[in-house]
Amino acid sequence: MAVFTADNGQLESVNSNAVSIAVSPDGDWFCIKQSDGVTRLDAEGEISWTSRVDLGTVPSAPAIGQDDVHVASSAGVLASLNGEDGKIYRRFRLTPGHWVLAAPSVADGVIYASGMDGSVTAMRTRLYPED
Repeated sequence: MAVFTADNGQLESVNSNAVSIAVSPDGDWFCIKQSDGVTRLDAEGEISWTSRVDLGTVPSAPAIGQDDVHVASSAGVLASLNGEDGKIYRRFRLTPGHWVLAAPSVADGVIYASGMDGSVTAMRTRLYPED
């Protein structure tokens, strides 16, 4: 993945490990999914945090909710991270023994994820205590 400045198209940075990307609803930040985790960057391309999550090789994009990030793994696990600091607050096995190839989706505080076994899982995004 390459990051360019919007005003003059100058190359700012390159991340050769990126497999997919998602932009926050407000456009102020984005996340890059890599095989070994997720990195949050601000709109200028500065790294805010990196969280190590074993995701495997599936290139599905992260899903970004109001202030959290959700990523699916090739092992059928959904990991939910706090968008502010990257700490994992939930891991949930979506499809035992099956891959999750599609990116999860978030709408109205609910995460939706589908597995290769034909299952669809829906769960609330807010399962951690508010600070």
